[in-house]
Amino acid sequence: MSDKICIFAGTTEGRRLVSLLKDAADVTTCVATEYGGEMLCDIDGVRVRQGRMNAEEMTAFFTENRFDKIIDATHPYAEEATANIAAAAKAAGVPLMRILREKDAFVKDAVYVSSVAEAKEYLSDKDGNVLITTGSKELSAYVGLDMQRVWARVLPLASSLEACENAGVPTPHIIAMQGPFSEETNLAQLNAINAKYLVTKDSGKNGGFYEKISAARKAGAVPVIIGQPPQTKGLLPDEAAAELSGSYSFGKRDITLIGIGPGGGDTLTPEAKNALDMCDAVIGAPSVTKALNVSKPVYNEYLPEKVRGVLDSHPSIRRAAVVFRGDTGFFSGAAGMMKEFEGENVKIIPGLSSLSLFAARLGVSWDGASWLSLHGRDGNLISAVNRNKKLFVLTGGQNTPAAVCERLVKYGFGELSVAKIVLQNGYRPAFARLHRKSGCVRGRPRRYRRRRVRAR
Repeated sequence: MSDKICIFAGTTEGRRLVSLLKDAADVTTCVATEYGGEMLCDIDGVRVRQGRMNAEEMTAFFTENRFDKIIDATHPYAEEATANIAAAAKAAGVPLMRILREKDAFVKDAVYVSSVAEAKEYLSDKDGNVLITTGSKELSAYVGLDMQRVWARVLPLASSLEACENAGVPTPHIIAMQGPFSEETNLAQLNAINAKYLVTKDSGKNGGFYEKISAARKAGAVPVIIGQPPQTKGLLPDEAAAELSGSYSFGKRDITLIGIGPGGGDTLTPEAKNALDMCDAVIGAPSVTKALNVSKPVYNEYLPEKVRGVLDSHPSIRRAAVVFRGDTGFFSGAAGMMKEFEGENVKIIPGLSSLSLFAARLGVSWDGASWLSLHGRDGNLISAVNRNKKLFVLTGGQNTPAAVCERLVKYGFGELSVAKIVLQNGYRPAFARLHRKSGCVRGRPRRYRRRRVRAR
């Protein structure tokens, strides 16, 4: 019979551990809110108990269900819940594992306070609008501030709206949204209310802390950071996964290979966006992960063996998204990644290919066309031109568009119709004209319009 494990899992770390153990044990999860339950609804075979419990209720729950292990993966600021779980586990005689969250580095030019009360005291004699992102539970501590200059971002729950009303937050100043929040979303909200201060907890990488701080800097808002309370003895998620692996056989990881398209995040398909929302971590080349700007742990590796190393050293990552520029099936590193992870649960989500985008921008179809990749590789360009009426060439490295055109002129193809699109700043078309005498390409970025470019 499988061990029975109870995981308090209303956090990113908790979700990862549930995914890790769902096939290795009989898992029951406990969450305080409806939102916490929604985070787990897509994990099959796991029971979810929703609602808050005090220490006595927890003791009875642990005893009645005869759990073999309790895992506390609650939020670092849920001090009362952590104390209650510890007391109940001791009373019920069940082993307890506490999961810690990594703290972030010190943020320069931020104001650090030890509590919500201290944050209120600091803001009381300051001018300017304030965005509070510390949740609804402690909004009452801000009573006394001029609420006409306070905006509160809370979960879209009835209890959250009631807390805002009780604290005196004006209805137009309530931002009821469910995260995670990207840097762009944070920045848009800060700019929309002309915020001079952002109040946040030091919630760590998994809590979207970096995205808030980066947005505050760009908006010119001062971060007011409520530091993490001293955490009890426990294990980081990867340490916990390593310890649990000695007693439980984990299932296969879910690895999703995602093509993001030739530009930035604006070319993602809905399926790709959903996969990124649901994953534990994002892995890919720095230029690709930067274009996505996701609120997840990011590891900048793109070679198959390096990606394998990331996953092996972080066993708590059970749902990994490996991202590639363009389409996964068109001169992509996805083929090598599939070979590396043969035997794992690998899914491929294709993206918009550069070939498809190029043809669309030119207003031509690409059926019947051939293509040649000179991106990081050699190829017989002249032979390909001779054999094909319509040819798409992928350039890169030393094989720039200018170098390709120079080669064409050299071998007597100066009268060919040539068009070029390059991606600048992620997704901005540029055009070029081939000059027969010099064989060079000249052009400048501008708004796209259909144009045929001939050598002359």
